[in-house]
Amino acid sequence: MSDIDIREVVISYDHGQSRQKIIDGVSMEIKKGEFVCIVGQSGCGKTTLLNVIAGLLKPESGQILYRGRPSPDSVRIGYVFQFPRLLPWRTVQENLQFVLKETDAGVKDKIAHVLEMVGLGGYEKYYPHQISGGMQARVSIARALVIDPDILLMDEPFSHLDQITAKKLREDVVKLWAKTKMTVIFVTHDLHEAVYLADRVYVLGGRPATIRHVENIDIMRPREYDGDEVFKVYKKLANIIYSIQS
Repeated sequence: MSDIDIREVVISYDHGQSRQKIIDGVSMEIKKGEFVCIVGQSGCGKTTLLNVIAGLLKPESGQILYRGRPSPDSVRIGYVFQFPRLLPWRTVQENLQFVLKETDAGVKDKIAHVLEMVGLGGYEKYYPHQISGGMQARVSIARALVIDPDILLMDEPFSHLDQITAKKLREDVVKLWAKTKMTVIFVTHDLHEAVYLADRVYVLGGRPATIRHVENIDIMRPREYDGDEVFKVYKKLANIIYSIQS
């Protein structure tokens, strides 16, 4: 059984007195424990699709099944947004505690454990303005992990960071994924990033957007971000996307 089964999903927005179709008949089958990337140009509907998967928006038609069930409530979904969106008046610990329902003493130990996982042990009492952008990104990942998600959604979480910090965080995310065995759906417009991270890449494009290509990434892990194998697949996929768009 798949963790996520997306069947002919259509998404439209109200645009003045008419409806504008954003996504047209997208289907994906994502197995338990897979790392899947969705790539495409800015504005093609990647984030909109992710929000529908998260249950934050409803599709106009089509269906999404979560381990065979139609409700996203049947699984725990963690969401890492494009920007950290931390509450500035709350400490790191309090930002994580905010998404938890538990109030017992064990919550602090759980938060401390997750912060250790993302390399932020000892930063529980810091406020967002007291830590770097990269560390804030780690807090946002920890906030998604602290609920013990079955499925982790990530919306271009490193696009606002410098190249060195983003590269390190990609490596850390792969290690976390390998350790937790979560299903990850990662949205990006960075094709190199997608090839490095993913088991499979879906290329979204067109207006309205459809799936234009699917590429299985058969590179053994661990991968080298600047390695020849990653670059070879990146170049192949870039040429395919260029031919689709031209």
